[in-house]
Amino acid sequence: GQVRTLARAAGESLRKPAILLHELNRFMVDTFEREYLMTMMCLVYAPEGHTITFAGAGHCPMIVLPADGGPSRELASQCPPLGIMDKTMYIEETLALAPGDQVLLYTDGVTEVRRPDGDFYGVERLIEGLEKRPSRIGRDTLEEILHGARAFANGGAFDDDVTLVLLERRTTG
Repeated sequence: GQVRTLARAAGESLRKPAILLHELNRFMVDTFEREYLMTMMCLVYAPEGHTITFAGAGHCPMIVLPADGGPSRELASQCPPLGIMDKTMYIEETLALAPGDQVLLYTDGVTEVRRPDGDFYGVERLIEGLEKRPSRIGRDTLEEILHGARAFANGGAFDDDVTLVLLERRTTG
């Protein structure tokens, strides 16, 4: 709760993802004395240029799904999770979005679902499912991800929290 409150408060005044992660990391190291860690991907969308500026702290890679049907790309978090090392410098990158491009953010609860034999669903299967999906509609895509992961696990439950966020640049405006 404390970290979320700080992120919301600081996020309004800090429009630089790397600076926000730096401040959150400092708070976590000072407050929790390296007892807890947190992964995070922080993004700022600039509608005037259709760009996303982002920085990651040990979080699952974002997956970029181009509208033109080109290969998907993983944009990995370049820095360690929050709360581990004092004075970590977080790295910002900027991604330009073409009309119809989509970006998927997810938690490891999706990729770490297992079959009874112990095999993980993994990022590769997630991407394979995304590239073969029958619809690019957001809700359909998210439902297909959950269905694919559950089917892989033979209907088993997720062992960890599952969060999915799909961003899309509209083709108009």
